Amino acid sequence: MADRDDQQPDADLHALFDALVSDPAFDDRRGLEPLLDDRDPDDLTDPRRRRRHEGDLVLVVRAELEDHAGTVWRDLQLSSDLSLEALHAVLQAAFGWEDRHLYRFSLAGDAFDIRAEWFLCPFDVEEGEEDGTPVDAVLLGETLQDRGDVLHYLYDYGEAWSVRLTVRSSEPLEHDEVPTPARCLGGTGAAPPEDSRSAPSPHLGWVPFDAATVDGAVVAAAEGRDLGHLDPRLAGLVTQLLPSPLGEEITVLVRSAALTSEPELEELAPAFAPVRWLLDRAAERGLPLTAAGYLRPADAAALAARLPTMRGWPAPVRREVDARPVLPFRTALQDAGLLRVVSGHLEVTAAGTRARRDGDFLLHHLGRRLLGAAGDFEEQARLLLTLCLASGSTGDDTGLVVHALDALGWAHGDGAPITHDDVADLRGPLWLLLAALDPAHQPHSARPRALGAVARAVAARAISRET
Repeated sequence: MADRDDQQPDADLHALFDALVSDPAFDDRRGLEPLLDDRDPDDLTDPRRRRRHEGDLVLVVRAELEDHAGTVWRDLQLSSDLSLEALHAVLQAAFGWEDRHLYRFSLAGDAFDIRAEWFLCPFDVEEGEEDGTPVDAVLLGETLQDRGDVLHYLYDYGEAWSVRLTVRSSEPLEHDEVPTPARCLGGTGAAPPEDSRSAPSPHLGWVPFDAATVDGAVVAAAEGRDLGHLDPRLAGLVTQLLPSPLGEEITVLVRSAALTSEPELEELAPAFAPVRWLLDRAAERGLPLTAAGYLRPADAAALAARLPTMRGWPAPVRREVDARPVLPFRTALQDAGLLRVVSGHLEVTAAGTRARRDGDFLLHHLGRRLLGAAGDFEEQARLLLTLCLASGSTGDDTGLVVHALDALGWAHGDGAPITHDDVADLRGPLWLLLAALDPAHQPHSARPRALGAVARAVAARAISRET
């Protein structure tokens, strides 16, 4: 007959099983671990959270989408002092996800293996889950230290995108070295977009891996720079520029532009006075143009008198074409779809009719139409110029944009570099329209100032993600 000690494990197992069936609390399930764990102890080489390494490490980690092993992966260089919360942001950037869903990390098993050690996202912690450590309380170097170490990441509990992170190399950080917290060194394969596993066409929208774009996004995510509010075209340019010597200047511009607030209602009327005057004149019976397609002299002079950009103009305005700020202003409103030419007359469109009475609509409409359609070079130049204007810059940032375009690889067909004049030609019309929306603008002031609230808001709207 077996003695009492031999029977004890079975008795403990039955007691825990009964508790689990009657009340499936995590504590009871955890209690089953030592009795149910059938893994070979030799396979578990220090799988739990460890004491932080004596010095910081630079880790090269392969992050591989487990559903697509060998075909979708990213090689990441990571600083061991990243928190797991920051690592989550890096992985979102690396795979092009949008942080819409819950996530968790785990050691020694997958994210819901009761034998694993769990690291919980803020929502799970707020909901009262206690079997795990908050991600913001754990550093990467406490989970990964040596070559071959593995950390699991699960994103979106419904779609269940599982990423296996394996250390490929681990080097101590030199004392005088200040590395970027995270970089993408390479990768392959398009990552699945949000919610695509259950989509009618699961492979629709998979974006091919682009090393420069992903690296820029990873750098931005690791340093806490969220670009999700930007027009995706501009966000792509910014991510490419962040690793360059211009990265810090671009970061300042993005942060400053993000601080641009919506103007007060009482600020709209004086800022939009020149726009509404022209819309009102065209709405009466249509504004007749000359045979050459310009405003008649009296109308050109009347519009010039209402433009802040025409203050101090040295000569009387007799022709629209002779007053540089006037013609770009009028054509900008046509390009924005507020005015159109019909049978030699300037007429108001449906959008222009609404803009006459709705300042908020006019603000957002101008923002959405400010950049217009253009080829790749013009589009990228205008996006960067508008970022500068939205940031509240007080100087001429043409030189910065020239350097940015050079860093993005632009040059003339014969190999000659982009020049100041190439960019200034594109900046002029943007500046003349926005400055005309600034009632306090002084064209000949010796002390440059940022654009007014309404003009900056239009520029900020132009570079923001459309919602």
